[in-house]
Amino acid sequence: MLRFFIMIWLKYLYPAWNITPAWVESWFYDKRRGKDIFELLRGLAPDIGQMSNLMRARNFAWTSDPLGGVLDFRSFAWVTCVRGKGDCDDWSVLWYRLLRHHGKVEKVYTKKKGGGGHAMTLFTRDGMCYLMSNLRVKAKTSEYEKDKLLTAFFGDDTDFSILY
Repeated sequence: MLRFFIMIWLKYLYPAWNITPAWVESWFYDKRRGKDIFELLRGLAPDIGQMSNLMRARNFAWTSDPLGGVLDFRSFAWVTCVRGKGDCDDWSVLWYRLLRHHGKVEKVYTKKKGGGGHAMTLFTRDGMCYLMSNLRVKAKTSEYEKDKLLTAFFGDDTDFSILY
């Protein structure tokens, strides 16, 4: 039942709510600079290794959403680029936007037993699947074993994972 409500939230309600705080946040950043960085990263696609290396070279980092994560929303991809930081939701959106024209890209939400969750991106191309968690490739496997990636973050403590 919880899985059903989370799926509805992720697919329908969260995107509708998310646009307002993401839009407000975007007022504070240089859109041209963000789009330039985004295009630089997109020019490296689909080489996720090079993309990840460039992000680290530019000192991109994980950070929580405002108010310690209480105000949880997904930033626009260009805002994540210009800020050089974001939480797991922001990185998931960025990876999705960078790779969507180069293979099959799915967003993943995985929940830990007893609480907590994590957003990631699953990228499938040329028979291989890559699980991106924040700024790096967390795991990879063949396309036929991609279900194994759904427990890669929390391992045996994974309650469930949702692809959307």
